[in-house]
Amino acid sequence: MTAIELVNVSKVFLGEQQREVRAVDHVDLAIQTGEFFSLLGSSGCGKTTILRMIAGFELPTEGEVLLNGEPMGDRPPFHRPINTVFQNYALFPHLTVAQNVAFGLEMEGVSKAELHARVLELLALVQLKGFEKRRPHQLSGGQQQRVALARALVKKPQVLLFDEPLGALDLKLRKEMQLELKHMQQQLGITFIYVTHDQEEALTMSDRLAVLSAGQVQQVGTPSEIYEQPNCRFVADFIGESNFLVGQVIEQEAAGIIVLVDGELPIAIPGYTDLPIGKVVTLVIRPEKITAHRQTPTDEAGLLGKIQEIVYLGMNTRLIVQLTAQSQLIVRQQNVKRIISPMFEVGEQIRLRINPDNFQVLLEGTLRTSVQKTSKLRR
Repeated sequence: MTAIELVNVSKVFLGEQQREVRAVDHVDLAIQTGEFFSLLGSSGCGKTTILRMIAGFELPTEGEVLLNGEPMGDRPPFHRPINTVFQNYALFPHLTVAQNVAFGLEMEGVSKAELHARVLELLALVQLKGFEKRRPHQLSGGQQQRVALARALVKKPQVLLFDEPLGALDLKLRKEMQLELKHMQQQLGITFIYVTHDQEEALTMSDRLAVLSAGQVQQVGTPSEIYEQPNCRFVADFIGESNFLVGQVIEQEAAGIIVLVDGELPIAIPGYTDLPIGKVVTLVIRPEKITAHRQTPTDEAGLLGKIQEIVYLGMNTRLIVQLTAQSQLIVRQQNVKRIISPMFEVGEQIRLRINPDNFQVLLEGTLRTSVQKTSKLRR
């Protein structure tokens, strides 16, 4: 069942000199009941504006926002079964933890007995039992975040919105809170809609996510679909790290095509046999899907390249390898052995081996550019 649906939604603001700024541009989205759904994009892409329209803090210029199939129209935020957790927590400094959590229930006139029971239930859920009498300044950042979460949950919303709530936390605590939020959402079964600019955060927590740019949805899918099958260059470049090789189809075979990169480097790609000879394409390959090997006199497997840079990153080593005069590849080698000396040296000629099935092929010149394979390479 669809919990939240956006139908052809746009939002236009008036900027400097009364010029129109289109923050959200004809967005269609369907978010399922009980789903952890993330809106991912860089600053200014429209993700927070979408969240605010769902909450009712902003009204669409065009289109509709629906909750359980019912148009929200101009219904104000306090009449929507939706609550929001903000990055700044918005806790009342003069109230205790219990009073902060209970605030919304008190406004509704809930009995003291029910109020007390629900506050204790929520504090136990967010692992703050025994913190009832503390004030916000006596809590850590992570604990304040839990109080804000308990306060948002205590009214039993159908949908819970998060506007970059972990942005103020340090890296270690942020990763811990990511897992806690995911486990909590699974336990409660509430629809979570989460805004973030952090790609790893979105991939870690989401059932599905939408990648946004310039107010438009570029792709919607599961984390693995978004990462492994980006539908355009923007998504491939924004999510994680990607290598791009521009070339031209020069040959068609029964099992695939040959792409000539930079006019000098032929690469065999399985499938895509519907692409005509002469078609300009971009080959996309993730750095971790490339393995580097030392060049030997008898070794002709893989692509030959020259190391331009080596950066040790702890879990892996990042290599910049020059393939042609125009193109480089980033390679990430897992540091599986406990070694101090580097595996390779700058200036060394090496071989790069890539499973051809790991290449993604994008067409040049259009926004959505993914091409589906039409056949598989026989092995």
